[in-house]
Amino acid sequence: MATWLGCAKGDVECADGACPVGYRCVAATGLCEVESNGPALQTSLFGAIAAVGKPTGPPVVVGFAKDRQSLAVIDGDAVNFLAGPAANSSQQPAGQASAAVRSEDGDLHIAWVRDADHTLWHALGHGGTWQVDQISEAKAGTVARPVAMGWWQGQPVIAWRAGDAAAVRVGRRQASGNWAIQALPPPPPPRKGAAPTNDMGRSLALATPSAGLTIATYDGTHGDVLLSVDSGDGWSTARLAGTDPTSGADTGDMGHPLALAVGPDGELVLAYRNASRSAVMLARAAKGVVSHELVASGNVVGPAGTEQRDWIGSNLSLAVRSDGKAAVAWSNGSRWNIELGLQKPAGGFARISPPASMVGKGKQLWPAISGGSAIWLSWVAADASRGPSGSRVVQWAVPAEAWK
Repeated sequence: MATWLGCAKGDVECADGACPVGYRCVAATGLCEVESNGPALQTSLFGAIAAVGKPTGPPVVVGFAKDRQSLAVIDGDAVNFLAGPAANSSQQPAGQASAAVRSEDGDLHIAWVRDADHTLWHALGHGGTWQVDQISEAKAGTVARPVAMGWWQGQPVIAWRAGDAAAVRVGRRQASGNWAIQALPPPPPPRKGAAPTNDMGRSLALATPSAGLTIATYDGTHGDVLLSVDSGDGWSTARLAGTDPTSGADTGDMGHPLALAVGPDGELVLAYRNASRSAVMLARAAKGVVSHELVASGNVVGPAGTEQRDWIGSNLSLAVRSDGKAAVAWSNGSRWNIELGLQKPAGGFARISPPASMVGKGKQLWPAISGGSAIWLSWVAADASRGPSGSRVVQWAVPAEAWK
């Protein structure tokens, strides 16, 4: 989408600041023109990204272009700005947190937060054709980060952290185009005498397994993974990790962050961080039975046999192959790189990193893993010397032999 604005008279040098962020002034025409930032994958995103798989080729990437203060959608060689000054010079910065899902007909639904007024927005479309609307039912001032998105019963569903209450809210789009908003019920305290939960949703994820619409959130009060399920009779919320289900004893700080996916048989798959042990975990829930296993530990052997602990899992992403094997991507904050855990046919996880030829210099941040015809890993590569404008998106198709 191209937007033209007046900046100066033709053949006259443009005044400083005449054009908004993301535009350059063309002196020959006296118009502000959207800047070209090179190939699509060189567009500078900075912050957590969403990646939505396609039938073939690399996924669509959605994220915040910090230098342009705008929400960008990268699809192959095409870049579209949906919100913020790069989309329209009169708009406030927008898209600081976003989520995306593909509908059954192939269109993308994208949700994002505008921090300036704490509002929630939604776009439907593909390519350069988008319908953008503010979700007015989520009142201004009540929306905070993060945001998650899914597809349920033929309509998009959005979950977000409330900005005016200790709660997570859920919005379901109706056939009329309006949104029905409700709050997730908090769980009972984990044990007798424990404080009530008053901090929900610093991490959250949404999925639609066979059990029903499911939202995983982080209970910041007790350091637990909360799982809320609506199977058609209203929400039920339980503690999945961080509290012993029998004794109620605290078993560690779990679930910040977390990620959800659905297996081929409709089972729920959850990746979460055990912050107490610096570990990445995987849980599967099928037919009422939940199993947990270790994906990767931050404990490593240092020089002369000494032990040290890497800070792993500060960002998480999850996808499941058609054969049910899980792929988990996370950040190693001690080494500033991305690591990947691939579930092996014989059990356990192979722990690998992207090939050195794709990494280059700088830091690897904010992984996003997606399925489709192949498992793709996308991440933000940042050059500290250049700041946010020096970051770029890198995409890697995980080879089949990496799973063996």
